[in-house]
Amino acid sequence: MEPDTSLKTVLSVWAANPVASQAFLLKHNENFFARTRGEPTRRKKRAQRDTTPQYDAPSQVEIRLRTDVYPRDLTKGWCFGSDSSSCDILLDVDKSRGVSGLHFEIDHNWRSFAVLIRNRSRNPLTMMIPCQEVDQIKQGETRALLNEPCMISLSVGLLRLILEIPAREDPSAYNRNLRAYYEKAITAIPSLV
Repeated sequence: MEPDTSLKTVLSVWAANPVASQAFLLKHNENFFARTRGEPTRRKKRAQRDTTPQYDAPSQVEIRLRTDVYPRDLTKGWCFGSDSSSCDILLDVDKSRGVSGLHFEIDHNWRSFAVLIRNRSRNPLTMMIPCQEVDQIKQGETRALLNEPCMISLSVGLLRLILEIPAREDPSAYNRNLRAYYEKAITAIPSLV
């Protein structure tokens, strides 16, 4: 049984299509893998499908960004992309589906503890927050994410991801975990603040 890490979870990232689900299950991502929802995605047999290749509904694979699993570079936060040498989480194994080597980062504003998303790709990130307009995040731009429970849709090349900001039942425990992460970060990199 998986240990309860809900209070240590900064946010969960769900794969919302088959390509993203396959990428999340790569061995490189195993420190962040949490679980799957639904049955694995599989190609239908010829007799069961239409004239074009057809797949069952995709399962949703979840990875978690947690304050007890640190990114490889604390100055950048958790890095997502297709280059295994620079990314904590691989979204693909190459750039053929529109995922840059280093596509985006998720980090914190250490003064407010807000979760930030930063685009590092020449390709825009498309972010959609419920009840708001679609936001195109251009290269080098950063957005602060909501600090309340929310589901945010993110398009990265051909991949669709769902960022889930979890409910924090006990804010003091969550804040203690985030503070411990912060202390490790500033100890490792004093200029971070």
